[in-house]
Amino acid sequence: MYNSLVSLVRSVQYTHVMLDEVHERDKYTEFVLIALKRVLINRPDFKVVLMSATLQLSVLQNFFRRENESYSVGEISIPGRMFPVEEYFLEDVLEVSDYNGFYSMVKEEEVSEAKRSEAKRSERAL
Repeated sequence: MYNSLVSLVRSVQYTHVMLDEVHERDKYTEFVLIALKRVLINRPDFKVVLMSATLQLSVLQNFFRRENESYSVGEISIPGRMFPVEEYFLEDVLEVSDYNGFYSMVKEEEVSEAKRSEAKRSERAL
């Protein structure tokens, strides 16, 4: 997979790669960053754009910046503000929406069926 990725990006048809949310440093992101660094060594015209709202810039700059290599690491900062984030879980949504669940629906159907049966019995009694 690594060789395929590097070969694909080394081809002349690709000039830029953009990665968003690079602060989520999982094994897949690390894998792609390593592959892109190798491509940059062989293709100085190739551009990599890394994006993140909470990026530790110095860590990635140090990763990509090496002595005697033919590319540089730049930075573009776009000012903005953080928005408050509230976490909601399924239980919260169910509570707020007054959803009673599947079993309540089944009980409602049983109650409706019981009412219909009772109505039929009342009609017969008349």
